[in-house]
Amino acid sequence: MLEKNADKPPLTVNVGSGVSTYTDDIAKRIKDISKKKMQMRFDRNKTIGTVSRTADVGKLLSLGWRPKVTLDEGLRLTYKWLETKVG
Repeated sequence: MLEKNADKPPLTVNVGSGVSTYTDDIAKRIKDISKKKMQMRFDRNKTIGTVSRTADVGKLLSLGWRPKVTLDEGLRLTYKWLETKVG
């Protein structure tokens, strides 16, 4: 779909929801999905880069793409896939 609709293939795009998400929130979600017992500490004094991420999905949306999977579902599917590959 993307190659066919792109002005000059290959087309590079960001994939995401377009919703800003804090990186520590993603870490907490992955911890919950893994069901691992661990303590997480976030030192805001040592923050490198931005504390949240937002994918600019404007290019994809203009081509008619819409996300089919929520962030939580994507994290669960990715974690499950990694478990089968890494163990």
